[in-house]
Amino acid sequence: MHGSASRRVQASLGARYDVDLFGRVASNVSTAQANAQGSSATFRSVLLALQADVAQTYFRLHATDAELDLLKETVLLREENVRINGRRFALGDIGELDLSCEDRTGNDPVGSHRFDAPACPARACPRHPAWQASCSLQRGG
Repeated sequence: MHGSASRRVQASLGARYDVDLFGRVASNVSTAQANAQGSSATFRSVLLALQADVAQTYFRLHATDAELDLLKETVLLREENVRINGRRFALGDIGELDLSCEDRTGNDPVGSHRFDAPACPARACPRHPAWQASCSLQRGG
């Protein structure tokens, strides 16, 4: 067969199977499944904590909005009170002390709208000399 072309095809197929006598493969599969379940549980736990934080923040925001609305309304009412007392003073119904120090709790009725209690009465009524004198006496001056 010198003149004819010949082809030789060789194919080999190999397969190997290890007998898992000590359960090493089954143990690896169980470990991987347990790790996947642990990761899933951790994810759900973090997701729940995040949802709880979002809910708390939502309620805090609405409570703060309600408090801000109340404070704005309080400022408006105090300004209205100052306006009314200004008219009463102009009519001679109240005196200057009542006008300048109508609120001795630390709130400047016409100014900066502080909501903290003063350490000194002059902070509450800085325009009135009687309160300034009282303050200087309290400070020892």
